[in-house]
Amino acid sequence: MEWAKKGNQGEYMAFYSIAFSMAHIFGHKASMQMVNDWGFDNTWYMVTTIGAFCVILLLILKSHLNLKVKLLK
Repeated sequence: MEWAKKGNQGEYMAFYSIAFSMAHIFGHKASMQMVNDWGFDNTWYMVTTIGAFCVILLLILKSHLNLKVKLLK
């Protein structure tokens, strides 16, 4: 499936690189601040909850995109 128009394929890689860089810049500071404020156990519970929520959102997005592709056929 082609998402990018011809000639713009590099834009998706650029957005991915920017998001990855931002995560590495701010992730360490944010996680250590959470550990300092709430402790290790509560931080892991929160991170696990956020991760599970993101997985659910991705599954919803996947089913939505599959439905959209089926309707276009």
